[in-house]
Amino acid sequence: MSSEEQTEYGARDFLCYQLLVELDEAQHDGRSITRTQFLKISPIADRILSEEYDRDIGLPRYWYMYGEVLNETPLNDGFYTTTDAPWDGKAIELSPGISSDTFSVEENVRRDIHEVARRLASNFANERTDELKEYQYREHAPTKFIIAFDDFRSFITETDRQSTTLDSFVSGKSSYSPESEALELLDDALISYPEDQYEEMYDVFLEWEDTMRLLIEQETAFDEAEGLLRDFWETFSKVELRLQHEQNTPQEQKMRWVEQRENAKREFRERLAEIRNERLTNRCQSDVLNDVAESYSETVRDMF
Repeated sequence: MSSEEQTEYGARDFLCYQLLVELDEAQHDGRSITRTQFLKISPIADRILSEEYDRDIGLPRYWYMYGEVLNETPLNDGFYTTTDAPWDGKAIELSPGISSDTFSVEENVRRDIHEVARRLASNFANERTDELKEYQYREHAPTKFIIAFDDFRSFITETDRQSTTLDSFVSGKSSYSPESEALELLDDALISYPEDQYEEMYDVFLEWEDTMRLLIEQETAFDEAEGLLRDFWETFSKVELRLQHEQNTPQEQKMRWVEQRENAKREFRERLAEIRNERLTNRCQSDVLNDVAESYSETVRDMF
């Protein structure tokens, strides 16, 4: 953009700006605004404006991985920057010289945006991003499958943190079986899958589900199961979620997403096949060893 050209910032840009202003004021001890925090809170604000104030400001947003996020690509750039943070992540800062006067927005729209931004900053400043994620899932998850899948993912993740294998997982109840609970949660995800809505990924989902079942039944290391789960959900997000559950995405961007679907599915299927073949081989070898051990035991018993 030449120095003579002026970017015209509208209502959707102003919403993002005002959220950053209010969050910055509400954060404790000068804590930075995380990029994840910003990307997740913007769609929540847009939904409130739409549902409670009847304001459609055209904010681009879509569901991806663990919640609905702001689609930054169509926004006018220049009024905020992304910087490296002291932690493993990114922080968001307003650009120098940007003020409320930079934005061309009607006064009544400004007032509504101010109210929503202030409310959300009060509710979510200083909160972990998990709190934003839980709010989105509770209030705005577009399908039951997304919730069922997240229940399964959360269990696998938590179990991996507490134990390297299912077999060594310890519970307060002696009869507790993490394998059984994992399989029940996987069943819930399978039952709730909306085949007609997520048709593009249905066959891949069935292959993944069968492989996950194989991993769980073999009492495999949960870090491998968690990794495969994470890769599947990223692929599912690329192929289904961001296309099925989006608002105000430019047509050119949606076309790129459609073009990327086949490659995303192919790459995931290749990894899935490697893991599945390896586990099936291990199961065959284990069955052979078990047969040998059983035969040996019978021979010993016959001798006595």
